[in-house]
Amino acid sequence: MTDGTGRTRRRGAELEDAILDAAWGLLEDRGVEGLTFEAVAAAARTSKPVLYRRWPDRGSLFAATVRHRFRDRVLTVPDTGSLRGDVIDFLGQLNGKRAEMLMQLTAIGLYVRDIRPLTALHEGSRSSVRRIMDEIVRRARVRGEVTADLPDRVLAAPGEMLQVRILTLQGPVPPEEIRGIVDEVFLPLVDAYDARVTPDRS
Repeated sequence: MTDGTGRTRRRGAELEDAILDAAWGLLEDRGVEGLTFEAVAAAARTSKPVLYRRWPDRGSLFAATVRHRFRDRVLTVPDTGSLRGDVIDFLGQLNGKRAEMLMQLTAIGLYVRDIRPLTALHEGSRSSVRRIMDEIVRRARVRGEVTADLPDRVLAAPGEMLQVRILTLQGPVPPEEIRGIVDEVFLPLVDAYDARVTPDRS
């Protein structure tokens, strides 16, 4: 089927992929300021109303473009056999993905002063991070490493701290810092909550 101009009409995921690929190309060529609805519509050979039906503003289009670019960097649930090992492994994955994203965004003109779009992306990925942390703790509970129900803030703490350090360093966090987040912050919090459940744990 054509669109009346001789071009094949694209729909659904095919059209969205084409739009987001075009948007990333604009980011690389023109930087953040070059990402406009007019420019993306022209580059993707579509119309602005088509874009606005999917993304109501420039910020949401930007976030979708970056998520699309990095969608192949899939986070997986580690299986090292211990809570400590699993969280360190997972933070290592997250460190690589987030640092790569930050460095590529910096290369196209997004700097720390433009932190809001990157923060929006972080917020958008919270569900996948929480899902993996839930599974890590579930497995640890089966092994008897965790007794208490851990609050959301405790489960989110390792990823949030890592995010802050990546932004501060403008690049990946060294492995020893990741181990410090786990050994000096996360595991002591887990122990503290477990101690409330089983006071004679020691």
